[in-house]
Amino acid sequence: MRVLGLLLFVLLTGCMTPLTARNDVCRTYFRSLGAPAETREIFALDSTGAVMICEPSPSDKRYGLLTTVQHGPLGTCQYRNRSVFKYGTQWRFDPPSTESNVWSYQFMALPSASCPPQENPSYVSVSGLSEDNFLRVIHAWQRAANSSAAMDRALRGLKSSDSSNTTYVSLKSSFFGDGSKGPQMPFSIRQSDTSPFAAGISPTYTLSFPQGSSSFEVVGNLEQDEFVIYFVGIGVY
Repeated sequence: MRVLGLLLFVLLTGCMTPLTARNDVCRTYFRSLGAPAETREIFALDSTGAVMICEPSPSDKRYGLLTTVQHGPLGTCQYRNRSVFKYGTQWRFDPPSTESNVWSYQFMALPSASCPPQENPSYVSVSGLSEDNFLRVIHAWQRAANSSAAMDRALRGLKSSDSSNTTYVSLKSSFFGDGSKGPQMPFSIRQSDTSPFAAGISPTYTLSFPQGSSSFEVVGNLEQDEFVIYFVGIGVY
């Protein structure tokens, strides 16, 4: 295995993850008498879905439809969060030519006979992942964060590249804890066939975790279904 060092990087490219990660600016509404009037019109697109309304600023209001949750072929729970736009009295998915805030995010959760509602935190935003790879990455991550010994294996690249051992110890203590509470679940996973942070390794997976107003990001790949971490850093969402 190629030994790669620790890289702290800051993403300054704006909103890299769904606005649903920002609970301070977005609210989700289901069909009810107390929902805003415009949600009743949006529900015409999917009567059993949910509507997301985001206000990043007083002059910026955005709308999204969270489609009905369905089971994937391997049993995962899935839905999409798609931006919607008003044309007269109708709402549509296709944006006006001048609109720049357009999105379509896919969410998955582990298999369950009864899928939770769209706002449940068990859903993970996925980008570039098949259902099979989502399950492989999540299960490998759960195993990696399940015990101190498993954490050591997942972090071996960072440990060997940190001569003072301080970064490795600090990371393991502050982010992974002692493993007694079980693994923290990411809010998003991105798959990339090429990565500027792990040259020559394909594919890589970036797992993002909430950390205040930022996100903690872990970049790694699967080696025989074991999650091996190559880089960690701070992202902005």
